[in-house]
Amino acid sequence: MDYTICSNVIAIAKDANRYSFDLLFQFTSANNPHRVVINGKILEEYEPYKNELIRTWLDGLSKQNFYKIIETELINNIFIDTCRQSRDCKLIVNEKDDYSMNEIEGLNVLNKDEAIEEIKPKLIQITQIGIGNKASTGDYSNL
Repeated sequence: MDYTICSNVIAIAKDANRYSFDLLFQFTSANNPHRVVINGKILEEYEPYKNELIRTWLDGLSKQNFYKIIETELINNIFIDTCRQSRDCKLIVNEKDDYSMNEIEGLNVLNKDEAIEEIKPKLIQITQIGIGNKASTGDYSNL
């Protein structure tokens, strides 16, 4: 999945370990199936929040290619406009009421806490029953 992350989330994550490690750094994990959507204008919006932690996160994204560049013309909001051009149209915001329903219509908008739940790795438990093996994920569905 491709996710566009609004700068207000970066602003909070730079000082809050929960959002830097449980959210942002999940995108730099070796087993991560997700990518962050970026472009030059989005990186400019992140610039005021680039402390050592955010620089390390951005560096990790680029070393592992866990990003996707989508250039877009700025119409109203660089995050919304870029997200609309992405495959999955997933936008991570601080709070959903940061934007009007008209602005985010057609996008899958997640607040920062919902995003943590969606992107966190799923637990896999393997239990041997009799002769065969049964595998299930942490959400109780079978593999």
